[in-house]
Amino acid sequence: MNNNLIKKIDNLYYYQTDEFATIKIKHFFKFEKNTKNFIIASILAEYMQQTNAIYKTAKRINDTEKKLYGSCFSICNDTKGTKGFISFNLTMVDETIVDEHFFTSSIKYFKNMLLKPNFANESLDSNIFEQIKKDLISRTKNKEKNPDSFQKNLFYRHLLPNSDFINKRFNCDELESILETLTDKDVIDFYHTLLNNYITSYAFGNLSDDKIKYIAKSFKFNPIKFDYQYAKKEEITNDYKVIKSNDTTQTYLYVVYDIKNYHVDNSYIYHALMPMFNSMGGICHEILRDKLGLVYFSYADVLINRGLFFISAQIDKKNIDKALKGIDSLFEELKKPEKLSKLLTFSQEKYRQELYTNTEILASNLTNIERFIFKDDYMKKELVDKINSLTSANILRQIEEFEKKYIFIYEGEKDEN
Repeated sequence: MNNNLIKKIDNLYYYQTDEFATIKIKHFFKFEKNTKNFIIASILAEYMQQTNAIYKTAKRINDTEKKLYGSCFSICNDTKGTKGFISFNLTMVDETIVDEHFFTSSIKYFKNMLLKPNFANESLDSNIFEQIKKDLISRTKNKEKNPDSFQKNLFYRHLLPNSDFINKRFNCDELESILETLTDKDVIDFYHTLLNNYITSYAFGNLSDDKIKYIAKSFKFNPIKFDYQYAKKEEITNDYKVIKSNDTTQTYLYVVYDIKNYHVDNSYIYHALMPMFNSMGGICHEILRDKLGLVYFSYADVLINRGLFFISAQIDKKNIDKALKGIDSLFEELKKPEKLSKLLTFSQEKYRQELYTNTEILASNLTNIERFIFKDDYMKKELVDKINSLTSANILRQIEEFEKKYIFIYEGEKDEN
């Protein structure tokens, strides 16, 4: 993607390209980040995709989308650091490919789905509302029965118990408590508040100037003043937390490091570290699995907007102490000049390859335009250039800023037999 080709008309960013068969349009709205709002946002998204003031039923919505050559209306809830978002989206095929004229009809359908929800008499359809709540409870219970998803949510909730970071990671008790008092009015008021918290929009694909103007004319939202600040340095305590579970035979280990002198502008360094730890040639696999034979699976991750780095490993409980020592040894391995130089070169080459291959991937292009709009991370080309400029000394200084502070263990007690 050539960033210089990203243009803007009114509040609509757009990128015109005929390299893909897909056209994507997204409108972004901000909401206050708390657990109740995430639950309402999930319910609203499900509700608006199942019924509408014009297209009353899910069947009619599906039939309409089929007539529009698979044009698809969707709603996504997301976060960027400290902020919560909802995007209303239209995905459609480039009409020139099928040699039909349905662009304006698809835009009108999108507008109807977004601006004419089924709020008859300031109420929701009670049957749909109740079913959505039941489905949400069921999905949450199923996640809690799955050790892989449950243990990670539990880890975050213990690591950052008072942070907005965990608002989206509610448990079933919290969900049911909020749903007990949730009313139609709560959901409808949330929708109207959303429309008053519009941020921006973008359109991507094979779109003529006239089509761009038609999109901009069709959606006239008043944008809020948006500060584009997402980072919040989290403070964590020194702790060693063990939770035993009879639901799994596996043990999940997390070792968390505070990034001292953290600054979000250094995120390119954290990005550079990921292949050094996580790839097949990275040190997690090399040391913890191949050399020591301690883990079924391991990886490193960084909470870029929170100033925390951690290493996770799935192990047998008898290997906890050995795994902790093995994780300590990863950093000693990185401090060896020849090893560090080799891993840095590998990481730089991996990002260079991704830069060229990702230009052909639709999702990568959409990620890039969103980064441009929201300024929440480096653009891909800029990121690669920054990573290419790194030296072993830069990496060494960064890992010396990692202070081990928190250990979390979800220890499986279930009998393998």
